[in-house]
Amino acid sequence: MSDTPRPELFEPTPRTAVIAMLEGRRPEDVRSFLMTHYYEPLAAYISAVDRGRLGEPRDLIAGFFADRLGRPEWLEQWRGSGLRLRRWLVNGLHYYCREERRRRRRDQAEDLDGDQMPASIDSVFERAYARATVQRATEAAAAECAREGYAEHWGCFLRHHVGGATYEQIAAEQNRTPGQIANMVRTATRRFRTAVSGLLLQDGADPANLDREIGELLATLGAG
Repeated sequence: MSDTPRPELFEPTPRTAVIAMLEGRRPEDVRSFLMTHYYEPLAAYISAVDRGRLGEPRDLIAGFFADRLGRPEWLEQWRGSGLRLRRWLVNGLHYYCREERRRRRRDQAEDLDGDQMPASIDSVFERAYARATVQRATEAAAAECAREGYAEHWGCFLRHHVGGATYEQIAAEQNRTPGQIANMVRTATRRFRTAVSGLLLQDGADPANLDREIGELLATLGAG
């Protein structure tokens, strides 16, 4: 059983491939893809900004996607924006909420001030994105470890990185040496890192900066 991840596992999806994938799908399929990958951070943004005044987050986000995906130029504009996909989405949702408030003829006092998101709300969105990304990567890596016969390796990974157990403690529990446990944890860690990398690349990260991107993601999660 090889410890080297096969190249097709969690295959990195560069920005151009994401664009091609989204452009090649029906609007309802694109909406499903975006809801699956970005609903949680967008819902956190809605909760921080709107506080229920415009309705349920899921309904607002679904309406936002329906509106934007109905515009043939929308994805083309993202292509030329240079923005990460999550930033493009939350900026668009920010303006969509403003548009909805105007359409419903609410008092201007209820509208968002200015065109930029307050830093406190932006941090709520980024923490929610980090949580959702790490959760999806954890699920993908756990499934891959199980498929490859590395379920025990994944258990050691969780005991060490989540439970805080040392290699020595885990080794004593499993009648192994600390060196064996360290190797098992490294094996699972590589699966987790590959899964996180794939999600960040899908969001438009620069492949050359993945180590920094992963560090920033985990730091954002820790700050929450």
